[in-house]
Amino acid sequence: MVFLFFLDQLSSLSAMQWLQAVVGFALFFGAGYSLSRALFKQAGLIERVALSIAVALTVPALVLVVLNLALGMPFNVLTVYFVFLALILGGWFFSRKQA
Repeated sequence: MVFLFFLDQLSSLSAMQWLQAVVGFALFFGAGYSLSRALFKQAGLIERVALSIAVALTVPALVLVVLNLALGMPFNVLTVYFVFLALILGGWFFSRKQA
């Protein structure tokens, strides 16, 4: 029953909403993957996926809270996208530097 509701909701999305969902998932998983690759060198595939999800859930949230409390930056779409992009690039550069 829940699956049918989810399928019905997916079919009613516009092209812009699909694009936003795909870009959001790519940023979410990309940030987690790049940070887990930089921090955990010897992880296998299953561990890497699990760590990517865990890191993607925790690190950007902590960065956004610190930015909001310390600098007073509001939570909006641009702030969240820039934090995810900064974490992706930071993890990628750090993993490249260590290799």
